[in-house]
Amino acid sequence: MDMDRVPWLSRKEIERKTAVVLKEASQVLGLEIAPPVPIEAIIEQVFDLHLLVEDLTEKYAGFAWSDELLGATILSKRQVLVHERLLADPKEHGRYHFTCAHELGHWVLHRPLCGPAANEERTAMTGEDILCRTSFSRQRGEWQADYMAACLLMPEAPTREAFHDAVSPRPLLLVNREASTARGGGPPLWPEPVLAHIPIYAQEVIRAGNFTNVSRSAMGIRLCELGLLVDVVNRPWMG
Repeated sequence: MDMDRVPWLSRKEIERKTAVVLKEASQVLGLEIAPPVPIEAIIEQVFDLHLLVEDLTEKYAGFAWSDELLGATILSKRQVLVHERLLADPKEHGRYHFTCAHELGHWVLHRPLCGPAANEERTAMTGEDILCRTSFSRQRGEWQADYMAACLLMPEAPTREAFHDAVSPRPLLLVNREASTARGGGPPLWPEPVLAHIPIYAQEVIRAGNFTNVSRSAMGIRLCELGLLVDVVNRPWMG
């Protein structure tokens, strides 16, 4: 499936679809969906998909780009594949869950565009396998799946609540790229908040909100998407 050919979706539309998924998950699983969001259970028990952890580099060894694969969705077999190295390495724990959520995003957003499930507006894609290569991350469909993954693992309400509790009651304007200290150990020349400290803010939100299956980088991006961290350094036009 060509992820550059999928129809455009707004963030609001993706958020709405995510809310439907989380509501259905709560009903099927019989529990309140709260961080850490049980993405594996949602994939297998709510959508009845087969979640498989495999060596995707070996599985797709015939392709020159096989070493780029982190995940795949095989629509005809109802399979979600995740590269085994993400589960084997504790440092990739967050990325493993994000990849699971990303593939579920493809299933929810893009499966209806493929094969007999496609509508009559000629939006059907050719091929039924969605192979997620790191070099394709800027494609429209890959961004859509990424955004849905973020909405699934870091729902807006608990993310905002954790940020307000642990970081600030209002959005932070990141006014400097990094902190600098005056000579002689005096006070910083450029005080916080600073762009370089996004991982610190993200970690505090993860801790406060119990987002134990989310990486600091994913949370940092989510906080920026929600307007809780505002990058003024790279947006000089802001007043």
